[in-house]
Amino acid sequence: MGQFRPIKNASPVIGRLDKLETIKEYKVEVISNNHFNSVISAMKSAHSYGQVGYTVIKMENQ
Repeated sequence: MGQFRPIKNASPVIGRLDKLETIKEYKVEVISNNHFNSVISAMKSAHSYGQVGYTVIKMENQ
């Protein structure tokens, strides 16, 4: 579960201003050789808010 509180000047898709909301979150994992920029762009465009949290971990053979 995740939580957020929309603050002033926000236009929340879910919830109300200044009220703590708790919602179900989803974790997405992708393994790709060279398409991670496309994956990140698609994830950002599908997210209902301007910011989405993500981490990119580069793994290399040695």
